[in-house]
Amino acid sequence: NTKVEKQKINSLINNLENIFAKQKKISNNYMKQENIKLFFNLNEEFHKIIYKYVDKEIAFVKIRSFDNHYSRFHLLESLAKTNVHFAIEQHKKTIEAIKSKNYKMLCKVEENLLDNYRVKLKTVYNLYPHYFKYKI
Repeated sequence: NTKVEKQKINSLINNLENIFAKQKKISNNYMKQENIKLFFNLNEEFHKIIYKYVDKEIAFVKIRSFDNHYSRFHLLESLAKTNVHFAIEQHKKTIEAIKSKNYKMLCKVEENLLDNYRVKLKTVYNLYPHYFKYKI
């Protein structure tokens, strides 16, 4: 059982590192319009893989299907280019936490991710006020 679990965690880390490498490469050329959507999609895939690892992929899909506002905000944030370096740093820390089995650090990274969205909401609102029904 531990051998299977070790293979599973190694596969998770491998997949996350592959996505992370692609994101880092894209972030160097992020000003190109065609890379914005790709970066966004890779970011979604990064998080989906984690849900899949803990057998919660259906939950991820359901959350995303009901959360149009989050997806719209995240896409606008990508267009505003406010999330690139933050996402790279968060994903690096996520991989490090998983590798070292430091789940307390992993929870801290996730809390930081949520706090970051609250802060960036104002920036995105100022850039794209016509996408918001209410003033922030």
